[in-house]
Amino acid sequence: MEDRNETAARVAQMLAQSETAVDQAYSALAGFAASLPEFQTNARLSAVYGHELFDMLTQAQSKIVEARGEVVQAHNRLAALQRKLRIDVVATGPVDKPEPGSDLPKPTGIRPFLAETLAA
Repeated sequence: MEDRNETAARVAQMLAQSETAVDQAYSALAGFAASLPEFQTNARLSAVYGHELFDMLTQAQSKIVEARGEVVQAHNRLAALQRKLRIDVVATGPVDKPEPGSDLPKPTGIRPFLAETLAA
């Protein structure tokens, strides 16, 4: 039977993999959506034909962003539990994170994320 630190290390690794998978899903969907105008033009189709598809993909992207937020919240809860149980785990993902309880504004959707990303 493994101890708490070994279990926590496995949890941390799986959490990092899950966060990466959500980001990759968003990236893949965004790439597909960005390619649609080119596909539409190459097929010589009116914008009328593609609009519903654009709407569907935008809704799907929004749902992935919501899911990403839930994964981030789960990450924060696991980090709080780690501190409460005094479990020492080496970070497996990016470590440039805000400190718990910091005064950084919390993003509320894709616009804050895009604004930060595009400003960098």
